[in-house]
Amino acid sequence: MRIAPQPGGGFTHATLSRTTVHGDVMVGWRITGDTIAVDVTIPACTGAMVVLSLHPDGLSIDVAGGSHTWTDELPEGHASGPSCSLDMPYRILAADPAEWNALTRAFAERLPAIPFAHAARRNMDASPRTALGHFPPAAS
Repeated sequence: MRIAPQPGGGFTHATLSRTTVHGDVMVGWRITGDTIAVDVTIPACTGAMVVLSLHPDGLSIDVAGGSHTWTDELPEGHASGPSCSLDMPYRILAADPAEWNALTRAFAERLPAIPFAHAARRNMDASPRTALGHFPPAAS
C-alpha cells in the first residue's frame, strides 16, 4: 500500500483509519509550532511505502507492519495556516472566512467527490468529520 499524507489546507492535524482485509490501517499527522509529526500503523505481515511530503528530502520509505512515527521541522516558509479541525461545527468554521475558504479548498482539491458545501448547508451544527463518516471505507 502507499501512504502519502498531504498536510496543509489550513488544518493543523488529521487522522484517518480504515479496516482492510489484512487489518486496521491508521495514518495521522499533527503540526505543532514549527514541527510536523506523522504516525502510521499498518497490519502485521503487510508493508507500505510512506511518502513524507514535508520531509526536508521529500522522503519515501518502505516500512513493515507495525507502528511508525516521523518528526521533522517544517520547511522554511511553510505556514500551518488557520487552526481549524474536522471536529469543529460548520457554523464556527463559516464564521471565519479564512478558515472556511481553507476548508472548502482542501475538500475541493483532495476530496472532490464529497459534497462538502451541500452537507454544510444542510446542518450547520454538524462537522466535516460527520460528513466523512457517511462514506464507506475505500475498497481494498
